[in-house]
Amino acid sequence: MSFTTSEERTLQTIAGRFYEGILEPEEWFGALDDFRRAMQGALFYNVVFDKFSGQVAGSLQNDDSTVEQMREYERHHVHQDECVPLVMRLPVGQPMFGYQHFSPRELSRSFIHGEWLPSLGYRHTFCVPIHESGSTRELLSIVRPADHVDFAQPENMLVQRLLPDLLRAARLRARARGLVHQAGWSVAALDALPQAVVILDAQARVHYLNTAAERFLKDTPGLSLRQNRLGAEDARQQQALRAGIAGACGLDMPSRGTSLQVGGLAAPAVFIHILPLHAQHPLTGLSGQRPLALLLWGGPHALPPVTQIGMALGLTETEARLALVLASGKSLKHFAQEQGCSWHTARTHVKNALAKTGCRRQTDLVLLVRALNA
Repeated sequence: MSFTTSEERTLQTIAGRFYEGILEPEEWFGALDDFRRAMQGALFYNVVFDKFSGQVAGSLQNDDSTVEQMREYERHHVHQDECVPLVMRLPVGQPMFGYQHFSPRELSRSFIHGEWLPSLGYRHTFCVPIHESGSTRELLSIVRPADHVDFAQPENMLVQRLLPDLLRAARLRARARGLVHQAGWSVAALDALPQAVVILDAQARVHYLNTAAERFLKDTPGLSLRQNRLGAEDARQQQALRAGIAGACGLDMPSRGTSLQVGGLAAPAVFIHILPLHAQHPLTGLSGQRPLALLLWGGPHALPPVTQIGMALGLTETEARLALVLASGKSLKHFAQEQGCSWHTARTHVKNALAKTGCRRQTDLVLLVRALNA
């Protein structure tokens, strides 16, 4: 079976909305609703299960008239649903149409499928696991009205056409939610730092500044925030600042870090360190994955603790400890001896820390850690 030009155009539109829904909840809802209509369904039910407890961790549906009944299902009836254990065991991406695993006699004895669903006007079901991560599994179910025929070959072809896009979008959407969650922890750590931290894009638009940066910009001349853009009062320093930000965001060349002095003479001199923020760092979720620059400055302080460095820069405890050792002037060999590991293992930790922070050289990593307390 092939699709007409009009049908293919509709399917492409639905696939496009799946991807738009990665960062936009309304588009995700719209894509699932379009998919439901294409399947001639009355209800879509997008649900996340905790694999160990079997409880519903979150859900989304299109039919507002049955919201209370579906919440009742989640609270009291989900463990009575014979389909749930089957779908939880299916590989991600393998659809289950109708009641192919049940006999008519089994269905007639089922409370969920013999009584409860028909009482809501529903009957024929389609379900597919679309994502699994850690302790959760996400499913999508589409249910047809009781007076409709069961799903058949045309719907199976439609599912096979859209399923790769749906699975890919669901995986990326879960990843995006995870980054936002991690970003929340990272921002909390940055807010606790005594050093000024600013995250901005290539046009110097500020996406985040911590409490210390707000205080500095308010009380100290030399730098200013106007219309949400960071700038230096002196023209030459402003030019250098913009060039440093553009370089860190990789506009004119590969991403690199730099340092510059702002202020002086009438205003106290401030040394600002400008570094690229790696694309995979959780804080890039603040900008929708656009290139970002990380600016740091402040007064002399003791080196931050391992936990604070790890949360602020997205490093593991071992990577953060290594970064602190290097920033204190000690060697990689010293760290390996201190940790009781080989030089090659220590070198692997360095490479991981460089990748996560967007630093290209070990000296850049040292500069970044020292900037958090210098």
